[in-house]
Amino acid sequence: MRDKTVSWLIILSLLGSQLARAEGPSNLKPLDYSSVKDLSQIPSQPSQPPDLIQREVEDFAHCERFFLFSGKKYECDSNLGRDAERLRPLMQDVPQAIQELDLYQKNLRDVRVSGYLITSGVLLVALGMILSGGQPFNPASGGISLGGGIAMAGFTLGVGSVVHGFTLVNLNEKHIQKAVDHYNGVHPDQPIQLQFSTAIGSKLIQ
Repeated sequence: MRDKTVSWLIILSLLGSQLARAEGPSNLKPLDYSSVKDLSQIPSQPSQPPDLIQREVEDFAHCERFFLFSGKKYECDSNLGRDAERLRPLMQDVPQAIQELDLYQKNLRDVRVSGYLITSGVLLVALGMILSGGQPFNPASGGISLGGGIAMAGFTLGVGSVVHGFTLVNLNEKHIQKAVDHYNGVHPDQPIQLQFSTAIGSKLIQ
């Protein structure tokens, strides 16, 4: 009987403590609003860090080609390269001019191929020199070794591609002038005037 009484007392004390916690402390103090700042001092918008200083894009020297049309100056080439593509919309009604422009752009692709062949020639020369150990001729027989043959073939390919590429570039620029001449022959009242020379190494026409 005594043990049961002790057990009930423990249970009641635990329940009492839980109820006391649920009711909360009785000695709560009222909030002191004296430390709160005036609401008018609160900014209407959140503060932000200062703007980063934006650097201006540097204008690197590059060669641009222009032409005059109806008293205005326009760029001749598109963003893809020196293709004179921005002349095409003006020359749509002159088939001979479009033909010259197409031939000019086709030759540009051939010039790029020549560049690839030059690179291939240089690589073949390097490969041949590695295989021959720096001796293109066989010391024993005096003949050309395998590596020497590869090096000579690469040298011939590279030199030939350089000559072909520069010749094609020099002749290709004249197709732009021919296209303009065909257009001006059909439209003498609204001629196109190139602001650059179609000869290699010449200065821009000011």
